[in-house]
Amino acid sequence: MKNEVVYGITKLKSEKEIAKGTTPLKRFSNVTLIHGDFYTFDFSEKYDVIYSSLTFMHFNNKADTIEKIYSLLNPGGNFVLSIDKSKNKYIECNGRTIEIYPDDPETTKTHLHNAKFVVESVIETEAAYLFSAKK
Repeated sequence: MKNEVVYGITKLKSEKEIAKGTTPLKRFSNVTLIHGDFYTFDFSEKYDVIYSSLTFMHFNNKADTIEKIYSLLNPGGNFVLSIDKSKNKYIECNGRTIEIYPDDPETTKTHLHNAKFVVESVIETEAAYLFSAKK
């Protein structure tokens, strides 16, 4: 059985911030933080599951992001995605204002279908929509 690998793609701006983000994760042998561009990073393997929880709002081009995720999955792989219901275009974080790109469940479902995913379920919660899709 292959070991589980968890990646975190981050937009941290300095080595100090990367070290700060890595410190709480050191006890996990299967977590790797990557400082890089998700679209151009050379992932060395394919995955059985990719999970994105309330982070999709940081990607402007949703269709390209979903297609990239599809390309990273093994045949039969699963993509689990939660998108925030908020339609705000900015969030406040540690005294900074960060631009985000709100998600829409119908558009997300269309992007998943266009990328050849089979959407197995969409669950609505109070704050988010949860998608389960299969390659």
